[in-house]
This record gives sequence, structure tokens and C-alpha cells, in this order.
Amino acid sequence: MSTDPAVDVQWIEHRGYRHAIHLCETSEGTGDLVLLHGAGVASEATWYPMLPEFKSFRRIICPDLRGMGRSHSLDFIDRSVTVDEVVDDVLAILTHYSINQCQMVGYSFGGLIALLVNAARRELVCDMVLLEPALLERASLGALRAVRAHYADAAAA
Repeated sequence: MSTDPAVDVQWIEHRGYRHAIHLCETSEGTGDLVLLHGAGVASEATWYPMLPEFKSFRRIICPDLRGMGRSHSLDFIDRSVTVDEVVDDVLAILTHYSINQCQMVGYSFGGLIALLVNAARRELVCDMVLLEPALLERASLGALRAVRAHYADAAAA
């Protein structure tokens, strides 16, 4: 992959939505990397500047999540979405690209989706990186500290 990797935007229709998939392929690397952006943004703004750093992967898949970026409902009507719908979309995208195992990076809302994809199909995600995952909102500092303690325990295991 060159310093400015070529990105092919492909389209997948799934459950009433047309999903933009930003795909970068290289003959140099191995394995698949799936990058999930945060809420209200898109893959292009979030991940394109970093693509040259991922040249060790054979294929980099950056979907615009449901209703964000270039993805849209087939009738172009804005609707609220659930995390379960987005998880189902990501699983359909992985199936479309015949991904049996991948490394996954999720930023903010994408971090939450990565965790839920992993919970639903643990065999698909061999490694995961979460950047500011959207899951630490707690009403009190004590509750937040308790959650952080559980993460520390899990990391030590």
C-alpha cells in the first residue's frame, strides 16, 4: 500500500439501508481490519488519515454505520436506530466480505458496537481496540469507579 492508499467505496443493502463500505486492499499485508467510527461522523473523516498506518493488513473495511456518512435508508427517510440494528448491520457486512476472523477498532459509538459484535459472535473478533468507547456514562463518580475497577480486573485476567 502506498502512503496514500486507494479506497474503493462499495455498497451493501441490508434491512432497508444502503451501507457505504470504504474498502482498502493491499497485496502486502495479512488479515482483515474492521474500523468502526463514532456517532454522527463517518469513516472518511475518522479513518482515512490513518489508513497508511494499517499497511500490515490485507484488507481494511470501514463501514459508514447505519444512517451516518454516506449510508442511508433506501427511502431516504431519517429514522432512529438501535444498537442491535447496527450490530446486525456490521455482522451482515462481515458475512458479505466472508470474514471469519478480524481485528476490530471502534471509536466512541463504534467501540460500543465492536464490544457488542464480539459478544454476539466471539469467534469473529481475534483482537479489539476501543478508543473512548461509548459505555462509561454513569450517574455518579462512585458507579464510574466501580466500572473502571471491573475493567482493570478484566485486563489483569
